Amino acid sequence: ITRDGIGVALAASSGTGKSTCCQRIPSPWRALSDDESMIVHDTGDQYQIHPFPTWSEYLRDKNATSTWNVEEGVPLSAIFFLEQAEIDQAIPAGKGQAAVYICQIAIQVYNRMWGEAKYREQKSHKRDLFINACKIAETIPVYILRVSLNGNFWDEIDKVL
Repeated sequence: ITRDGIGVALAASSGTGKSTCCQRIPSPWRALSDDESMIVHDTGDQYQIHPFPTWSEYLRDKNATSTWNVEEGVPLSAIFFLEQAEIDQAIPAGKGQAAVYICQIAIQVYNRMWGEAKYREQKSHKRDLFINACKIAETIPVYILRVSLNGNFWDEIDKVL
């Protein structure tokens, strides 16, 4: 999601509420994507986040109408790992916990592509993912975002930004 040039990643396993949060986010916030995004290290010491198309939607439904501008990238200011809860709350994650969470989400995405890769190749890719996750966790603040079905989770994001 983005607001005023600030990019925020909402991360979670499938079924946790990413799409629901993206549908509920009020203006001036705007959803860049509702499923996958790519974090890219730019030429400085900054990370940009770019939306990815929801490929599963297109593979299942040839008449799918949702589109995302994959060329639109914004500076990544924070990552929030979603948890379903009764009340909305943002809790800072430690650097180690953040690195592990970032790596786990990246592996979930990449597992679809690694199907036939040899063990040594997979091991090398996973090592690289973990190194990148550690670098991101050192640079970008990471939080656990407890999200309720009817609360204003975006207020919790605003508090920490």
